[in-house]
Amino acid sequence: MTHRFLYWILFCALLFVYSCKSSKSVAEVHSDSFANKVEQLHSLISDFELENQLFTGFIIENLKTEKIVYAHNEDKFFTPASNTKLLTYLAAIDILADSVPALKYFQYKDSLFILGTGDPTFLAPYDADSTVYHFLSQTDKTILLNTDNMKTERFGAGWAWDDFKYYYQKENTALPFFNMATLIKTHPDSSSHSIHPTFMNQFIQTDFEASLFLKREEQSNIITINPLHQVSYPRDYEVPFYISPDFIAKSLSESINQQVGYSDFDVHEDSLLTLYHSSTDSLLKRLMLFSDNFVAEQLLFLMSDKLDVDMNTRIVIRNILDSRFKDIPDRPRWVDGSGLSRYNLITPRSLVWVLRRLSESVSQSDIREIFPSADHKGTLPKAMESLSIRAKTGSFSNNFCLSGYLTSESGETYIFSWMNNHYMITKNELTESMAKIFRFLEKNW
Repeated sequence: MTHRFLYWILFCALLFVYSCKSSKSVAEVHSDSFANKVEQLHSLISDFELENQLFTGFIIENLKTEKIVYAHNEDKFFTPASNTKLLTYLAAIDILADSVPALKYFQYKDSLFILGTGDPTFLAPYDADSTVYHFLSQTDKTILLNTDNMKTERFGAGWAWDDFKYYYQKENTALPFFNMATLIKTHPDSSSHSIHPTFMNQFIQTDFEASLFLKREEQSNIITINPLHQVSYPRDYEVPFYISPDFIAKSLSESINQQVGYSDFDVHEDSLLTLYHSSTDSLLKRLMLFSDNFVAEQLLFLMSDKLDVDMNTRIVIRNILDSRFKDIPDRPRWVDGSGLSRYNLITPRSLVWVLRRLSESVSQSDIREIFPSADHKGTLPKAMESLSIRAKTGSFSNNFCLSGYLTSESGETYIFSWMNNHYMITKNELTESMAKIFRFLEKNW
């Protein structure tokens, strides 16, 4: 009886040991499997960097566990281009209210004095709210403007000086209107062109000797058109305004059919009333989905009032970094709201910090609605339209960055930032190579 009992104990002990050994082996298999995937990813990223002769940084973090599962050059600084808008977006949802302050004003005797707040929506084609238009067009007073409250240069630091004529680099201003650009619609079947706003027709000239279809000198609103160079397909052109006090006053006067002048009046802040209109959400959607540079810069001006600082890009950004972004892993060199500046520098892990903050501040439905994706393509490159990612692009010459959220076939969601600087291949070639690695992640992680 004793021997049988001893044999039974020995059998149970051996069974227990074998069971533990088997369980450990299963865990090791899973661990080895994940390690192999990380190794494969590292090999893919290394080959990508070597073959394309560029500087790349990549970091990916599990949204649920908050664990970094892979990182390469995550602590190095990169030029982010429009990934800068992620900083602007996070600051905007933290600082701005639901409604946009359209302008500030006070009335005295027969005059209506107005100060701009930086709101970019007034008379813009995409804005359906006519609150400001009705307020100004129906007054029985003389309208006097003052835009001196903007303390920033017309162009941001580090912007390309010769991009003044392109739609993506509009001038900073305290009182925007008509999206600060002339919209010219052309069609190959017509010799005439649609000009909006209509008051800009007086600035259009025809020159059959001009080397380009459209041309605008830097410090002038005269637009020269040579019909001989018109393209053979319908196209819309957006030519930025050159801003001066006289141009603003005359243009607004014609647009709202009111007498408008310019004044250097000085008034105490407490005497000003604020006119609100529109929704902040609509601006944020333009910022993220369409990567609107002008909206990005003007959002910083709108934040200046809430922060109680001057309408100065540098001061607003410094205030945000010192107060709301003080826990960011690597303090960025943040220069503008849009990412147009070549001076901007940020690390991939800092962008992941921003994206995590966003995921904690806004709903997943908002992220799905506002980030470029297969559902809302926005600025997402064609090679990535079929991927399960929702991400903000950032691109200008020789730089392309992508930061956002990836959902794998296993159902896991990851936060990532992939930054590429100094490549010489085409953007299409680069994004096709990136898409292959994203597909590996979707399928295996």
